[in-house]
Amino acid sequence: MCGFNLLFSNSYYFEGKHIQKMNDAIKHRGPDDEGFISLDQKYKSNFFFGEDSQSKETEHISKASKSNFFLGHRRLSIMDTKASGYQPMLKDNRYVLVFNGEIYNYLEIAEKLNFQPNNDSEVIIEAYKRWGENCVNQFNGMWAFCLIDLEKETLFISRDRFGIKPLYYCFQDGKLAIASEIKSILHTGLFKIKTDQKQCLSYLANGSEEYSISTLFSQVYKFPKASYVSISLSDLSTFPKGKPTVFWDISTIKDAPNRKKSYFDLLKSSVELRLRSKVKVGSALSGGLDSSSIVSIVNELRKDSKIEQHTFSTVYNNDESKSADESFFINELVSTLSLKSHKIEPKLETLIEDHQKLIYIHDTPPNGIMIAAYNTFKLVGRTDVKVTLDGQGADEILAGYLKYIPNFLIHSKSLNKNDILSLLKIPRAKSYVETGLKYRRFRPILSTTIFKKFYHFCYNKPFLKSLPLKERLIYDINHNLCNLIHYLDRNSMAFSVESRTPFLDFRLVEYLIDLDGKELISKGWTKFVARKAMEKKLPKSIVWRVDKMGWENPTNFYFNGPLKTYIMDTINNSEILSILKKDCAISESNFNAFSADELSRMLNLSIWYNTFRPFMIND
Repeated sequence: MCGFNLLFSNSYYFEGKHIQKMNDAIKHRGPDDEGFISLDQKYKSNFFFGEDSQSKETEHISKASKSNFFLGHRRLSIMDTKASGYQPMLKDNRYVLVFNGEIYNYLEIAEKLNFQPNNDSEVIIEAYKRWGENCVNQFNGMWAFCLIDLEKETLFISRDRFGIKPLYYCFQDGKLAIASEIKSILHTGLFKIKTDQKQCLSYLANGSEEYSISTLFSQVYKFPKASYVSISLSDLSTFPKGKPTVFWDISTIKDAPNRKKSYFDLLKSSVELRLRSKVKVGSALSGGLDSSSIVSIVNELRKDSKIEQHTFSTVYNNDESKSADESFFINELVSTLSLKSHKIEPKLETLIEDHQKLIYIHDTPPNGIMIAAYNTFKLVGRTDVKVTLDGQGADEILAGYLKYIPNFLIHSKSLNKNDILSLLKIPRAKSYVETGLKYRRFRPILSTTIFKKFYHFCYNKPFLKSLPLKERLIYDINHNLCNLIHYLDRNSMAFSVESRTPFLDFRLVEYLIDLDGKELISKGWTKFVARKAMEKKLPKSIVWRVDKMGWENPTNFYFNGPLKTYIMDTINNSEILSILKKDCAISESNFNAFSADELSRMLNLSIWYNTFRPFMIND
């Protein structure tokens, strides 16, 4: 887990300070080591060290001569803590690699390639040598990397199936910048970047859209997930035109290869792979089924070892915030499995400061306040645990949200009275059941091509309530999940912690997306296949609870209490809302007329603009 930066041009020469500024901006992603390399016109490599480099046998990056090609890397040592894991990595005087992420199955790939690796970075290069661009199909992990073949004069770029690891680029006036975070590009001072007002308006209307390649910064884009591209170094003008190749598409999966395996076996295999590490691994524990399942499996895998399992949780002991507290379920699991539990409660006195830091960390404004996850990783960062396992993605692949009930009901081939009555027993499910039954009557109409095209034309998205459950899950995996993954990466890496997501193992996702809807929603339970798999491994109160719906924040308490004045003042004095000609005057009398989502977006966009405005040209 790391961060990296790249500067390249066919006509412009950069200075060492430019790549140094980029590296400095993402120190949090890799405080253990840093390195630099420049390539001259004949692609001869020159290594340099920085302030945080372990080895200082070369020259400092400030002494580097001007070059049209620089790479910088920040290292968080996880798989290999020795010098063999140093990046940028040069192999055979031909291949140069900068890599952020983990290839969990690197040992299995190395066995296919018949060599003994020190780390997963070496495996990427060897896999590329054997399979070329198709090497990415061999990887089980999370990654963003740039691999330069000096002999072929190509730049090979790839990002993992779910887009867990971030990657951005800006191509302007013949200069290309690639970075793990947008702030690195901004800090160079080399690019004329403005606020993308269209994207700002879209954010206010729809919230975060991390699935889009566009950002709120003009001419700064995301490299698409599950993709790769090869670019000729001799003609960089091909970069924006070079359409990435999609190597994995969940919507096309049929007859999953692991269909004969069980849900539990696949999840266990995923957890086991993600326990590979040379440093301590803990778990983020929210109190729900998903994170508890991971903790239980880790406990089972390590039952014969003396390794103590550490869990990290955000709790709320304040009377006004008790509605978001999960302490009862956390304590029950901790007691049952004899875990080492770490807990934190967000401090009201630092709430505003934490929120502003969070906006900077995320590069783009998130949905909501996100204080729970932010504080959980703040807590991890105070310990010697460098890796956590997280339950992110489970709701999207297991149909865990109430919003999936209509999709299930509308397209179920057969329903009986008991099926409906059992769903009505789920707290807050009544309106979803009623919606599903209402639209079920109109299923022939909703399924027509004309209706689907008309709705998509009007709203630029499918009529989500009408989709079959499988299609709805695929839609959310490709859209909503991208937001959650982005938040997880930024919240964890802010404190130099690597978060791993066992539920986002492509083998498990392919298996679940291939299941019949009644295996996911059955007998009045969402996540039915997961509950049945864990019913003898977890306390009954956790397996069969129905009131857990995400990692909650006490939003109503914050907004009507300690944050109210802060929200009103920030929005009323917002420069960006004024630029966008959004009249959002808020007073005591009309405060409650705005929803929590609306207030969050206006607040977050305003703070975002104030934070990053100094790095942009005039709007």
